[in-house]
Amino acid sequence: MNLKSSREYIDELTNLYNRYYLKKIQRELIKIEKFSLVWIDIDFFKEINDNYGHYVGDKVLKKFSQFLKTCFRTKDILIRYGGDEFICIMPHSDKKNTLFACNRILKKIREQVFSGIKLTVSIGISSYPEDGKNLNELIKFADEDMYAAKRSGRNRISGRKNGELNIPSITFVGRLDEKTALKEFLGKSSENTALFLNGYVGIGKTRLVREVLKDTKGIEILWADCSVFKEKIPYYPIRELIKYRINRQGDKVLSSIPYMYKIELGKLVPEIMPEKYIEKIDNPFDRFRLYEAVRIFLQNHKRNKIIVIDNFQWADDNSIEIIEYLLKTLKDIGLKFIFITRKEEKEGNLSEMISSISREIKITEIELPPLKKNEIRELVKAILEEKLDDKIFSYIESETGGNPLYIEELIKNLFERGFLLKEGENWKFIKPEIEIIPKNIEEIITKKYESLSNEAKGILDIGSLVGYLDIEMIMEITGFNRSHILGLIDNIKKLGIVKEEDNKIKFKDQITLNILFNRNKSKEHNIILHNRIADILEERYKGKENIILDELAFHYYFAGNKEKGVKYCIKAGDKAREQYANDTAIKYYECAIELLKNDENDDSKNLMTECLIKISDILILKGDCTKAQEKLDDALKLTLSTKNRKNEAEISIRKTTIYIITSHYEKAFVENEKIMKIYKEINDKLGITNSLYKEGEILWRMGKYKNSIKSFKKALKIAKEEDDKLRVANIYNFIGIVFFELKDYASALRCLRLALKKFVYLRKKREKALVFNNLSLVYGDM
Repeated sequence: MNLKSSREYIDELTNLYNRYYLKKIQRELIKIEKFSLVWIDIDFFKEINDNYGHYVGDKVLKKFSQFLKTCFRTKDILIRYGGDEFICIMPHSDKKNTLFACNRILKKIREQVFSGIKLTVSIGISSYPEDGKNLNELIKFADEDMYAAKRSGRNRISGRKNGELNIPSITFVGRLDEKTALKEFLGKSSENTALFLNGYVGIGKTRLVREVLKDTKGIEILWADCSVFKEKIPYYPIRELIKYRINRQGDKVLSSIPYMYKIELGKLVPEIMPEKYIEKIDNPFDRFRLYEAVRIFLQNHKRNKIIVIDNFQWADDNSIEIIEYLLKTLKDIGLKFIFITRKEEKEGNLSEMISSISREIKITEIELPPLKKNEIRELVKAILEEKLDDKIFSYIESETGGNPLYIEELIKNLFERGFLLKEGENWKFIKPEIEIIPKNIEEIITKKYESLSNEAKGILDIGSLVGYLDIEMIMEITGFNRSHILGLIDNIKKLGIVKEEDNKIKFKDQITLNILFNRNKSKEHNIILHNRIADILEERYKGKENIILDELAFHYYFAGNKEKGVKYCIKAGDKAREQYANDTAIKYYECAIELLKNDENDDSKNLMTECLIKISDILILKGDCTKAQEKLDDALKLTLSTKNRKNEAEISIRKTTIYIITSHYEKAFVENEKIMKIYKEINDKLGITNSLYKEGEILWRMGKYKNSIKSFKKALKIAKEEDDKLRVANIYNFIGIVFFELKDYASALRCLRLALKKFVYLRKKREKALVFNNLSLVYGDM
């Protein structure tokens, strides 16, 4: 290995190489004709830390590392893989020679004392190429070998015998009909662009898709996973797809996208966008331009693509809208969507979307059933490998209903509790008199969680709140060093709770994450953790908090941090409104109200009023005037108690709007007079201008055109005095509309041209388009 070492590849505590060095040299290793990998794990090391403290534990690890250096050859590569786990790569050493060397080391360890403490170790061995074709396979084999040694009594080498369980099953079994249907969908012409794969939790939906897609060639595969507790984040799976593609292909996927669309993508994922595209992300959101930006991004490079969105039942409404748009606009370019959904949760907007889409494009639906009898037998054989007692098949079928997840968990429980024993070449099955199968997925995950050490549980508690295992954050919260954390993560990995993907330690699936999050969310400890996590994120993104408003709002809300929770919930709600994610915005404003609801001070009541007004604005926009009125009534009660006249006027403005929408013009006029009175009392000229503008609109709707013009001219005079150019432009536009109604085309054209000139100066494209539309109406009527 002619690779120069640097401090980033050296373990701080032991001065051995660290696991990152192992990753660095993996390609070089496979070039060697043969080598062996030795996995050494100190037995009962946790008890040393518990009984003597981490200081003594660290001294033991240092001494043990120095000792190992003397045991291996100079050309061997010794690595501290994590906590109390060590790996040694032995070039040009076959299994027989490696086993001989390890027996010698084991004997020496038994004779040594390390900082006053006797140690024993369990050792696993794998050899290249017979035990694995790559480093990951060799590590897995040696790890399993070492754990077999532990199960055989520890203080030994390679305790694995025939009869170990292969869980999860490496072999993919059955599902021939579903695999065929999925392959047919992928092979069909472009007219069939969407497939919905539906089934209960644990039935194997995601694995089926991965199994089929692993054989595809010349096709780009993009993957996103929805999360139930990230439903509040608008466009979440769309963000994940963009990140997935950029993380794998780099900035080149943006190279041929027009600049204006790059800016729109930057608003969704500013954290991974090049700096030059972030500088304008505060420009107003444009829904159509965003949809087009996503379409162009996915269509870019003309390569056929398969987009997989897992747990699609948790997709937010805004993402569903974009996906509907993509399905309709990209149906002729060879792009395929696969949506994986949970049967028990397929309802609401998702069902509506399927119904809506199916009217315009052809879709395929696959229902994934439980395994058949022969498939259950095939899976059990894949797990146990040896000859089996026939009674076990009928027992497993009746207890699990053919759900692969429950089959694996049941076999594991039978084995661990002595109901499944290896006798010679056969497995002996003893039918339990008690119920041992987990009742549901929650029980399976909880059992795994409870089997971990308190330190490992603590890491999972933090990870379940963050969404993945952020090692830097875990170090800051726990005070553990990196190697110790990686060791704990390895123990968690062995239970199948987390996996390493895209250089992140992620949860195995969203179901696992959601279960751990929900089981911990009410604990006082996790309330403190939420606050700590939010503080770390806030400091990490200081000056760029806008990038992570959703995360800050989420954590401070669950922490019950009133000051920061309200602040970031309101900001996140405002951002969601800009992105047309109206339902999400309402949820954020409601979270802010919930944090404030028990406060009696005027500042809190004013903030609640602000949130209620914003919610009413959204409801009015959505056409739900009844609910909007209810929110305004709640806001008015708060406002009257604080005697905040400006807020009272803001509430009346919304009530006026509702009266106009519902054609109650007399009521609107009376309500607007109240507004005018308040603004005159507090000498708010902008408010007076707005009130006069609203008065002009009401009179126009009532057909009192001349009176309407008088009101607009009064508003125009004040707007000019205050140099409010945008308001001036809007007033000219509306006066032009009124003159059009009076058939005074010359006056209408004069006012509309003045409005157009000012909108051009202000660079207001949407308003400019409205004026052009009004001009066309005038010219068309002349």
